[in-house]
Amino acid sequence: MRNPSLLSMDYFRRVFLFLAAGLPGLAVGILINYVFFRLIGLPLAVSYAVALLVQVALNFVILRSSLFRVPNPRALPSAALAFSVGILGFRLLDWALYLLLVSFFHLNFVAAQIVLAGLFSMAKYAYSSWVFLGTETRGEVEQRKSK
Repeated sequence: MRNPSLLSMDYFRRVFLFLAAGLPGLAVGILINYVFFRLIGLPLAVSYAVALLVQVALNFVILRSSLFRVPNPRALPSAALAFSVGILGFRLLDWALYLLLVSFFHLNFVAAQIVLAGLFSMAKYAYSSWVFLGTETRGEVEQRKSK
């Protein structure tokens, strides 16, 4: 897979697609967090942790089918593991900062979730691209097939 330069249109297109692919996970995460915290009464730390885990799984499925493609089905489990472990590392830091923003700075819990999603998005894009380096994107597969 060619690595798009930071100033190319392909790079901006891929970043945009990555961010767009994360929106459903963010929406589901906000809904889970709200229901578990406000309606069910779970501690905020627990409800946000559950929301993050669901987001990681959903985002992997969406990214795998839209932006990143693993051409060899045998490589999928290792790609899923690498993606999950790395992204969960980001999410652990996200979770800690979330609790800090909500507990000590009294930021609204939904606002904190949205702020942190934006804050970590580029780091998660860089990591996800690195995990799937050497695999083909859907556009590259279509381009290769049309030749």
